[in-house]
Amino acid sequence: MAQARASMKPIQAGLTGEYAAAAPAIDNILNSYRQDLAGLLADAKAAQDAPAVNSATQQLRAKVGELWAEIGSESLFVYLDSTGAPITPTFESALDDIEALIAP
Repeated sequence: MAQARASMKPIQAGLTGEYAAAAPAIDNILNSYRQDLAGLLADAKAAQDAPAVNSATQQLRAKVGELWAEIGSESLFVYLDSTGAPITPTFESALDDIEALIAP
């Protein structure tokens, strides 16, 4: 998510006019995603036995799936993608990295 946040900074800086108010919304969305994933990653890291690890990993995979869907339907991201801003590819790369970490 740090990679996604860094990639969003130039996009946020370029938002002007009626879209300038969207810059903080991007931060809020990123913070929400980070919090969701950080909590689940902490749970997975703390798991001590195979059933707990499996459960934590399944929850993390489910959350990543939810985020994939949300990114594709978030109206702000859809709009920014339509302007040529690389929003979706940036998030997809970050989620790919997370999925690689939890791959069996």
